[in-house]
Amino acid sequence: MKHRNQRKLSQMKFIFTGLLLLFLTAATSVPVFAASKKAVQVKCSFNALVEDQTVDEWDKNTYAVQALLSGTHRLVKPLTYSARVIIPKTLLKPNGDSVGVIMDLNLFKSQGKKEPSYEGMTSGRYWFFVECREGKASLSVYDQVKEKNPETTKYASVRESGGNYILTIKNAPFQETYFDVEGKQFSPKTKYMLAPTVVINGNFEKDTSGYVYVDEFSVKVKDTHKITFEKKNYEKLAVYCFYKNKKQKTKLVSVK
Repeated sequence: MKHRNQRKLSQMKFIFTGLLLLFLTAATSVPVFAASKKAVQVKCSFNALVEDQTVDEWDKNTYAVQALLSGTHRLVKPLTYSARVIIPKTLLKPNGDSVGVIMDLNLFKSQGKKEPSYEGMTSGRYWFFVECREGKASLSVYDQVKEKNPETTKYASVRESGGNYILTIKNAPFQETYFDVEGKQFSPKTKYMLAPTVVINGNFEKDTSGYVYVDEFSVKVKDTHKITFEKKNYEKLAVYCFYKNKKQKTKLVSVK
């Protein structure tokens, strides 16, 4: 099945120009579930899909959790990422709605005591979509390089746990193409501050509001840099909607 939230990496100049220098408020802890593991809560308001989506319409249905890593890092191959995203069952109506997840990697240049400058980005090769099919969790994939839907994937799985669907992405590859702030291709040749970004997009038949939770993610450049929320192992953290880069107050909640 082909989803309408697919995007070309070259379109990122519309989305990331002047994007989020994540110097924002500290995370606050708000208990929601009666369990122990911390996750970032993303408040989502998904608009019903329309044919021939504009960039603004796509952005309004797209949310992100972004962490700025400490230090600078040289990009080496293979470049991969992992993530775990929790989607309440009540969010997805059967046989129609889906939530897509991918990771972007944003590159910043350190400027000492000044705010770092945004240099460019790359994106994951695959979109992973969670759906409810005939009452069961279903996973579909879209390959942005080959522009087709593989029948299977070794990079992700979905399972049910209580009232949630759990999407686990493991060692999924990034694309090898990078775009600068003007949307031009470039080859990274220096060290960068890295901001891995879990991107969440909704495909819904009707206007839908609810929450999605990200409880951990990581990026592997040379070593693996894992982001969890039991302790602060990142410099800055942001939650925002792509539309006008509208930030949310960052909330940590307890999830199973």
